[in-house]
Amino acid sequence: NAMITRWLTYIRLFDFDVKHVAGNKNGGADALSRRGISELDPEEDEDVDAYFDSKIYSITYDTLDTLQVIGRVWLLQGEYEGSDLMLGQYLETLQRPEGLSETEYRELKRKSKGFLVRDGLLFKRSRKRGMPPKRVLGRRQQRLDAIRGIHDEVAHRGVLSTFENVSRRYQWKGLYEDVREFVKSCLECQKRARIRYEEPLHPTFSLTAFEKIGIDVVFMPETKDGFKFIVIARCDLTGWVEGRALKENNSRNVAKFLFEDVVCRHGCPLRAVMDGGSENLKFSKELLEDYKIKRTVISAYHPQSNGLVERGHSAIVNSLSKYCSNNIDEWPTYLPLALWADRITVRRTTGFSAFELLYGRDCLLPIDLSLPSWSVVDWEGEVTDHESLILARIRQLDQRNLHEAQAAKNLRNSRLGNKADFDANKRIRPQQLNVGDLVLLHNTILEHSHSRKLDDKWRGPYRIREIPPDSTFYRLEELDGTPLAATFAGNRLKRFYSRRELDADREEVSNTIRVGNGENDGDGGNLEEANEDRDGVGIENMDVLT
Repeated sequence: NAMITRWLTYIRLFDFDVKHVAGNKNGGADALSRRGISELDPEEDEDVDAYFDSKIYSITYDTLDTLQVIGRVWLLQGEYEGSDLMLGQYLETLQRPEGLSETEYRELKRKSKGFLVRDGLLFKRSRKRGMPPKRVLGRRQQRLDAIRGIHDEVAHRGVLSTFENVSRRYQWKGLYEDVREFVKSCLECQKRARIRYEEPLHPTFSLTAFEKIGIDVVFMPETKDGFKFIVIARCDLTGWVEGRALKENNSRNVAKFLFEDVVCRHGCPLRAVMDGGSENLKFSKELLEDYKIKRTVISAYHPQSNGLVERGHSAIVNSLSKYCSNNIDEWPTYLPLALWADRITVRRTTGFSAFELLYGRDCLLPIDLSLPSWSVVDWEGEVTDHESLILARIRQLDQRNLHEAQAAKNLRNSRLGNKADFDANKRIRPQQLNVGDLVLLHNTILEHSHSRKLDDKWRGPYRIREIPPDSTFYRLEELDGTPLAATFAGNRLKRFYSRRELDADREEVSNTIRVGNGENDGDGGNLEEANEDRDGVGIENMDVLT
């Protein structure tokens, strides 16, 4: 138990040989061990535990003389410097160091009560009763070896676990910060970390219809006629959607759809956003280049870049599911109806339907004819000849321009609101990435794999080669300068910290000789601060030790 441990620790302060003496030859000691306490014995005012603690954690002139006589080697050369060296020398000699004022000397004596020297090494007495002293490590390489030995050998645990294990054995100023930096730069921990950061949203805005379109292909159940894809193009401002059922998902079919259903109906958009699939290469790419349409390819595993089209898939697929009534062979038949229903539905982001923004009026439904609504009544009352028809069309076109401007304003406000909500509720990267930074790339394909759970979650490191302005994707290169062809979304990247910088012997500033700086006056760190980093890896708001 703790009491016996303290007794044994005190006994080990002496050098002795244990010899067995028979009881009949050791009558005095034997008699004392059998003698009970009598009323005449004086009461001991001093607590026995306090007595042994005072003997264990302090060195008197008597013990110092005894130890010097037997030639014990004290403070090792090169182990300590600065205030640590002064503290150890004082504990060895109990002599006042030269150059200290009376106040500084009193502080040194106060501080020395928490330390002891053993076998030439300085130890810090633990503040917790019954805990063994902690060795004070003075050299930088020793500190790194201590952290490495505990972190690498104990299954690469996080910052808090590593700090707890190190601080139970060793002590130095800034222990927690050193542990945190070491764990942060561990290659194995970085490649297995779960934490990912999002990039702040960079919303784009359109002012006119079909200024920008999004293109995507939806996989569908294969019908008996062989249809199994839907290619979709959607206007960024109005939300107008064009779609076509396909049997083969290739660039020839997608290019034909773009020409016939988009260019021939609505003219050439300024920009087309699409993913990097094979269906968007070759013929599709050539078509866009021939018509001077700017082609924007989104990064893999980042559907938010083409969110307008991606979000619209579910509404169309759900409509087809309800119309088909589990008869999957019928979905190509009902596709035009589903597209029409989407076009006449009022959109929350603009406050108008796509049909109204494109044609300047509400779409007439069969119910408007059987039960006349205001639109039908208005036409029957005012449009009686060709001149009144032209006048009505002029009013509609004028109103349409007002609606388009209002829709653009509403869309802008909606996307800015979405950005504010996203940035406030997501884990946004605390430190911006810059060209030349080393990063790791998230191996996103593993998220849906059950057979590769032991694979690294991150690949790399790579170097950032280019960051296009006002974008959420990056261009990378290998460390030898070989560029990677694809672009990569920011939420798949995280800063890489090199262990090489940590292992190199850094130039240390000499410790002040004054004791009052508080060095080694604590237990090695702040546990409250350590609790904030319980997850271990992923602290990105600090620089690597240099």
